[in-house]
Amino acid sequence: MAVFTLDEVPAADRAAVLEDAFRSYALPLRLRLSRAERLRAEFDRVVGDFGVVESFRVDGATGHVVRDVSTRDSAIPELVTVHLERSGHVQLEQDGRRAAPRPGDLVISTTASPFTTYQDRVGAQRTITIAAADVGVGWNRLRGVTARVLSARDPRIRIASHYLDETARTALEHPDAVAALGRATLEIVKVVLGVVLDDENGLRSAAALTLGERVVCFIDLNLADPGLDAATVARAHDISVRYLYVVLAQQGIGLGDYIRANRIRRAQRMLADPALAGLAISTIAQRCGFTDHSAFSRTFRGVTGTSPREWREERVHESARPVHAQHTTPRDTTT
Repeated sequence: MAVFTLDEVPAADRAAVLEDAFRSYALPLRLRLSRAERLRAEFDRVVGDFGVVESFRVDGATGHVVRDVSTRDSAIPELVTVHLERSGHVQLEQDGRRAAPRPGDLVISTTASPFTTYQDRVGAQRTITIAAADVGVGWNRLRGVTARVLSARDPRIRIASHYLDETARTALEHPDAVAALGRATLEIVKVVLGVVLDDENGLRSAAALTLGERVVCFIDLNLADPGLDAATVARAHDISVRYLYVVLAQQGIGLGDYIRANRIRRAQRMLADPALAGLAISTIAQRCGFTDHSAFSRTFRGVTGTSPREWREERVHESARPVHAQHTTPRDTTT
């Protein structure tokens, strides 16, 4: 994961450093600030098989960002970006339209044509960028969806926005989880496009195709919630508990066993992480959805055959073993 922040940059230099950062972006951007008072900025980025997840927050700045390049330049790939508005005052202009989303709303942009974003003082977004070829919508048709506010007042958009925002957050905080989120993310983006294109056939097809995946994704994203149960999952997807069990059976999943096994897998990763060596086991248990430390220890031993403390000590011991380099003979690469 790549992280950019201005926290260590002198205040007088922050505007220039931020402008340089935008210019060095994969698809170069021109930043023009009309006001920059107490400027702060932080960007996170993680790349997965399905695309790129990014988080942007800029405080204390008024101005605009322009991307002049587009697919008219053969070096620019055909990409679709879903912008998830989180807070602040950001507008996006593309293809003759200008969108002013509110928190929770979605906006689509593409690399088909130049675009401009405008910010007044505060802006915070998460974005998910994927290849246009993966969304199942013609490139020319995609131009009709850019810079339109997809309002969270629409229950379909509200649900999609929640999933995509949680997916982006999880990917940024736990890069190792990106691979597991890819398929569901692509299908949810298709649902969003089905809404904005008023493609009821495509929308029904995508929604039906992804219900099981969305259910599993929801469970994975909420493992830390001790109240996660069948009623919670069913309510989040507007289905009955009985139908939830049908959906899970089609995925070959038993709800209780799946939650328990994946909570323990998460605990195993956290216990083996050297960066979390100082974190109390009881805290790890809570972050994995267990409210009772004794119950966590019993469940952990039942799954792994060892206690959480023994598991952590074994992993620490393994990481401390010296690594002996093997002598190899360099290959002759001359021609």
